[in-house]
Amino acid sequence: MFGTQGVIEVSVIVEVVIVRLLTTTTLLLVGIIVNPHRFADKYRFFSYAMLVKHKQMSDGRSYGQKRSYGKTQLKEIFRGAALSAIRSNNAFARKYQGMLAAGHQEKAARKAVARTIAATVLGVWKSNKMYDDNCWEGQQRHTANCTRAKAQASRANVSDRC
Repeated sequence: MFGTQGVIEVSVIVEVVIVRLLTTTTLLLVGIIVNPHRFADKYRFFSYAMLVKHKQMSDGRSYGQKRSYGKTQLKEIFRGAALSAIRSNNAFARKYQGMLAAGHQEKAARKAVARTIAATVLGVWKSNKMYDDNCWEGQQRHTANCTRAKAQASRANVSDRC
C-alpha cells in the first residue's frame, strides 16, 4: 500500500517519537497526516492537531477563544506521546523538567512537550533525516550562545564609540 517510501516514513516517525508508539498508532499518524509538506509551518500543523487555541481579538479587546478544526486523534496521539516521553530520559523529559523548574504549571509544560513532539515529527518527516535526541538541545544552546555573543559584540561596539 505505501511502497518503499511509506516504510521509510513509518520508520522515521517511530524513530522520532521515542516513546515507542504501537505500530497501529504510527500507521494512524501516517494515515491522517499523509503528506507533511501540506503544512506551511509547524503552527498550522499544531492547529490541525488541535494542540492550540486561537484567541479572537479586535482592537485589543478579547472576544473569547476559538477552537481549531482538526483531528482529535492527532491530539490524543501527541498528548499520549508527551506523557510517555516525560517519564523517560530524553530531550522531551529534560524540557518538561526545565519548564517545571522555571515555574510553569504541569499542564502547560505537558502541552509544550506535546507541541515539541509534534514539531519534531513534522520536521524529521519533512527533512527525511534521522532523529537525534541531542540535536534540539544543542541547537538551543548554540542559539543562546550566538545571541549572547551578538549582545556582547554590540555592547563592545557601543563602548568603543564613546
